[in-house]
Amino acid sequence: MTETLACIIVEDEIIHRKSLEAMVARVPYLNLIASYSTFFDFNFSNKKNQADLLFFDIHVLNESGLDVAKNYVGKGKVIFTTSLPQHALAAYDLGAQDYLLKPFGFEQFEKAVSKAKEILIHESTLSQETLEGIAISDILYIQSLNDFLVIVYNGGRKEVRLTLKGILSSLDKNTFVRAHKSFIVNVTKIDFINKLTIHIGDHKIPMGKARKNELLEKLKLL
Repeated sequence: MTETLACIIVEDEIIHRKSLEAMVARVPYLNLIASYSTFFDFNFSNKKNQADLLFFDIHVLNESGLDVAKNYVGKGKVIFTTSLPQHALAAYDLGAQDYLLKPFGFEQFEKAVSKAKEILIHESTLSQETLEGIAISDILYIQSLNDFLVIVYNGGRKEVRLTLKGILSSLDKNTFVRAHKSFIVNVTKIDFINKLTIHIGDHKIPMGKARKNELLEKLKLL
């Protein structure tokens, strides 16, 4: 990953858009490559897949930032900027990097982008055989706790500042599966599944109903 993070803003209110542009300009490692007043313009842009950070308003005219973000979470880090607190849970469930409530100041903005940069750097340095110094073959499962992850492996556990979506993109999709909104499991380590509980040794991991079929299909291939 380069030292500079490419950014795109989508904000329909010109005052807020100009304020965000000014904040981006104050951070040396941020590079604003585009700024749009509609998601229509963003979706037809040839720059949309070049961004490391996406600053989305929740509602832009009649368009939903949550709906648009579904296609970009995992490609770039989405930071929502909005005056609507009621969508925060949905945004984080979607995998948003952060959720800034208007009006927010530069200090809050800088803290959010600094955290995003740290996570992007971590994700870009992951190797094929190891994850944060742990042999991937030893990993049992990974749990999300607030703004960090716990990697549970044979012989221990380790806390890291990464996201589930980011870490999953670096792992073998046939071996590691999202079993729950807060858990990734290594399917080769599963002993058995009882209803909506995954058993790995002495560990019990909850499983989302919507993810049960995918897990069972992966187990059939082993």
